[in-house]
Amino acid sequence: MRVRQGGYLSLWSDDLLPDAMTAIVGTPPDIAKPRGSRRPGPPPVPRGHIWQLHSGIPEDRPLEEHFDVLCLKIAAIGEGILELRQRDEDLGAGVNVVRYFNEGPEDFDEATWGVEMPGFEHVGGQHPLLGFHLELEHLRLLGSLGLSIDFDEYGLTVSGGSTPWPPAATPEQSQPPRECGTRSCLGSGVETAQDRE
Repeated sequence: MRVRQGGYLSLWSDDLLPDAMTAIVGTPPDIAKPRGSRRPGPPPVPRGHIWQLHSGIPEDRPLEEHFDVLCLKIAAIGEGILELRQRDEDLGAGVNVVRYFNEGPEDFDEATWGVEMPGFEHVGGQHPLLGFHLELEHLRLLGSLGLSIDFDEYGLTVSGGSTPWPPAATPEQSQPPRECGTRSCLGSGVETAQDRE
């Protein structure tokens, strides 16, 4: 199995254009998509204005490294994110993590990853990138800025190459989390007919 993964900050607004978000945040996005830029609709795709900042490191690195880099970028624009929230009370904001599990030979060296165990046989499918740990300092930062975390994981059969990274945000993955009572539901990012009503 081959594991590919990455993370990005996603901001979305019905009112603020990506250029306006950039002016407030003070950093250009890696990806910006105005409402209807993919398809004017109706309904327009995307349904809102999207602004994204990616970790920018290779997709074969541990998720912890993606969070280390991304959280440094987020901390640098934290005041801008809070100002965006003041200007747009309905601003959607969160960190999206996307992980792809592809068929193919395991692409890691056991000695490099510290999993070499003399006397034990390595069982296939035990890739060191399957598990991850989120640091408390990162969770505190994201919580202080009101940022949710969404994990999307895909099992793919890919012939002739790796999965492209970064993925293009689909309209369904670019919406704020659904509310479930007093807490947000962190779902798969797949919208149902009931969600659209």
